[in-house]
Amino acid sequence: MPPDLLIVRTFIVQFFVLRDGDALYLIATGFIGGMRALERALATRGAA
Repeated sequence: MPPDLLIVRTFIVQFFVLRDGDALYLIATGFIGGMRALERALATRGAA
């Protein structure tokens, strides 16, 4: 997987975060609890 693409997986769904320089683009999201999962995934990557 490219280093600028992050897959965030939860029990029910998954979504993607694409990094372009200092910008983050959230792809295919909109579910309850997604923000917390995103924060954890970014922290794991050292981006939070």
